[in-house]
Amino acid sequence: MFSAKNRSSTPGVVSFDFVKEERRVGIYYFYILDADFGPGFIKICTYFPYPAKVWLNGHEWAKRQARHAGIAFRELANGFASCEDPAGLQAICDRFGPGDIQSFFDHWSSVVPTPFTTMTAGRLFLELSMRR
Repeated sequence: MFSAKNRSSTPGVVSFDFVKEERRVGIYYFYILDADFGPGFIKICTYFPYPAKVWLNGHEWAKRQARHAGIAFRELANGFASCEDPAGLQAICDRFGPGDIQSFFDHWSSVVPTPFTTMTAGRLFLELSMRR
C-alpha cells in the first residue's frame, strides 16, 4: 500500500513523497449461492477505492444452464465428462460472457452490505476486469 508524506520542512510548501508501507487492511468476504451461477464470492477491501474481487465458476454456470435446458450430462468436479447434446452444450458455453459476470456483480453488490452506497453512487464508478 502506498501513502503520501510531505517531505518539505518549510511551512506552507508542499512536496509529496510516495512511499510503500506495510499495513493490515480489512477484507470482507461474501459467500453467495446464486441460482444461475452456483457458489461464488465477492471480496471487498475496506480501504478506498474499495477494490473488489468476484469469483465465479463458468463450468458451474454451464451445468446449471444445461440442466435448465434439459440436456443430460455426466459431470466432473469442474467440467463435463460427457453429454447427450454436445452442440447444445457448446451453444450454452458460447453465450457465457462478461455481461453475465457484470450482471451477477450488479445484482449482488446491491444485496450485500458494501461501501457503494447511494451517497457515493454519483461520485464513484464500478468497473470489472476479467481474468481467467
